[in-house]
Amino acid sequence: MIKTNFWFKNRHHLIINALADSIIFFILFLYSKSFVFKFPITFFLLLFVWIFNSYVLGRYSTNFFKKNSYTFKNFLSTLGAFFLGIFFYLLFDWISNSFIFDNIYKLNLIIYSVVFITISDLILILLKLVIFKNKVEKKWILLEINQEENNVFKNEIITNSKFKIDCANIEELKTMKLVNFEGIIINNADYVPKELLNELKKIKSSGIMIINLFTFYERYFERIPPNLISDKDIISREFFIPRNSNTVRLKRIGDIFLASFLFLITSPLILLAAILIKIEDNGPVFYSQERNGLLDIPYKIWKLRTMKVNSESKGPQWASKKDPRITSVGKYLRKSRLDELPQLLSVIKGEMSLIGPRPERPAFDSKLGLEIPHYNVRKWIKPGLSGWAQVNYPYTSSIEDSEKKLSYDLFYLRNFSFWLDLLIMLKTIKMVLRIKGSSPRK
Repeated sequence: MIKTNFWFKNRHHLIINALADSIIFFILFLYSKSFVFKFPITFFLLLFVWIFNSYVLGRYSTNFFKKNSYTFKNFLSTLGAFFLGIFFYLLFDWISNSFIFDNIYKLNLIIYSVVFITISDLILILLKLVIFKNKVEKKWILLEINQEENNVFKNEIITNSKFKIDCANIEELKTMKLVNFEGIIINNADYVPKELLNELKKIKSSGIMIINLFTFYERYFERIPPNLISDKDIISREFFIPRNSNTVRLKRIGDIFLASFLFLITSPLILLAAILIKIEDNGPVFYSQERNGLLDIPYKIWKLRTMKVNSESKGPQWASKKDPRITSVGKYLRKSRLDELPQLLSVIKGEMSLIGPRPERPAFDSKLGLEIPHYNVRKWIKPGLSGWAQVNYPYTSSIEDSEKKLSYDLFYLRNFSFWLDLLIMLKTIKMVLRIKGSSPRK
């Protein structure tokens, strides 16, 4: 069931860049440990902070070096990671009662840091030019067996900048040279005529990949459109997660401890937000909504109020861009996601998880269940405070958005694992710090 290999492979550039920084860091540490690092633990903590900062600030992103040039934005990202690293280094030293007062020691630290970030950026540029740029971009063939079936997704695949797609029918495929092609995409093996099956077997034996649209979307788009799934797939493709599995039990233990810790350290922020909400319009600080949870079991969530009092007197409505119902304080609470913090109590109670599909309101849920195929499959796991859909797609404001988000939820269900949860958590932290994904598209 666990198929983490391909989404790890999709992020190979991040792993390579982080590994390169670790090697540089370690080599410089061996050379300068006697006059820069008083304690080895400080080195490892600082390395962790540097890699985390580089990830959050986008240094490891494939878009970091555009047009093979080093821009001012690249410099700011490196500089930001540098100053945050120095801050935490001084903090660690202060905690360990060895705060730096010696000016020579401070100078050594600055020289070490400048040398490190210079080499690090040079290595990133080299990796970009040598490894990532020289990677041969192979093309795919979209085999049009049943054109009506393919047309639903054909435009999205062809217009995606990550792929080069050639469309071909059965007769055209027989005359094509397949050397420079990564593989062939077919909608469904059931539609392949028997006379073509032997030809496809020969092609596959030569090393050319043959996959259906379901697998292509899952592997390269990291989502599974509900329209590509049949009722048979729901049963045979392992979307259901056994609730008595060890992974689910460990997830629950992690939820309790991490949610309790987060609630404790963010309590001052919740208190400050509550005071600002009260000052603005003297209305209630919190508001509750009913949501559908695991297996459609209803429960109540609590949020910091971000909308004007009685803003839904005419019934539930989709949020919109520049929504006039949102208060001045609420606008910042939504951008920073601070309004979601009271839901940590729901996580501790076991009604939610830290990671999972976002719960929906019953009024929207019933409508979406009628409009979108396999919508209720997302309720086979506990809803979450954040999820694969939230870190990959902006705020939902329509049925079309909900269908797109469902495709990410289905991917999460089929690829559920500790490592995917960890990736979602890191992407959530990155998104919150960069204040992204909190506004509707429309």
